[in-house]
Amino acid sequence: KHPDDVLSYERMGVLAEQSPNFVSRPAAAWYDAAVTENPQAALAYIARAGFHLRHNDVEKARTDLTQAEKLDLSVTETRLRLVGAWKNAGELDKARAHLQVVQQKDPQEKLLWLHWADLAARAKSTDEMATVAREGLKALAAQPWDFMPFATELLIRSGHLAEANGYIAQMRAKDVNPPTTAFLEGLAAERQGQLREAIAGWRKAITLGYRQAAVHLMLADALSR
Repeated sequence: KHPDDVLSYERMGVLAEQSPNFVSRPAAAWYDAAVTENPQAALAYIARAGFHLRHNDVEKARTDLTQAEKLDLSVTETRLRLVGAWKNAGELDKARAHLQVVQQKDPQEKLLWLHWADLAARAKSTDEMATVAREGLKALAAQPWDFMPFATELLIRSGHLAEANGYIAQMRAKDVNPPTTAFLEGLAAERQGQLREAIAGWRKAITLGYRQAAVHLMLADALSR
């Protein structure tokens, strides 16, 4: 009934991927319809690219994302979805270019900095990690707490341990996300060669409900040394 509603097509496509017996058409047909009915909507191409990426067809995804770049990206949410898709396609430079556009337009957008933190970690650039951590915290200074754990991990991984420990102390004092704070305490301790403190931090994180699987591997590695 609403051919211009790209998100409705996307929802049906996702449903068809997850429960094909409950919908009338295969998933690919829903994403194709989104594009056919909305050829000038960048979001339609981005949604179909996501489908292609989930099915390991990177070349088709890149074609759709390249087309999306030619269309209207004035809505920040749409551009950030393009960022996420380019990251998943392994095109970090293309993703970074769009993050720079959003930074100029809306530097206080939290999702901008969360995407950029993820990109910096994927790129394994210690300079970019530190820069994103600092600039993100500066831009989000009015409400820094959601981003601070991500920034702190970037600072740890880029070797700025004293700075990171300062933010860990702030999070501990404000009782910000205790499981993640405990994990970061362990990570910072491990980077400083304090193995006993690292083990204690990671055990505390697990006890508090920290859900990232990597902490179990890190703890096992530390216990084996």
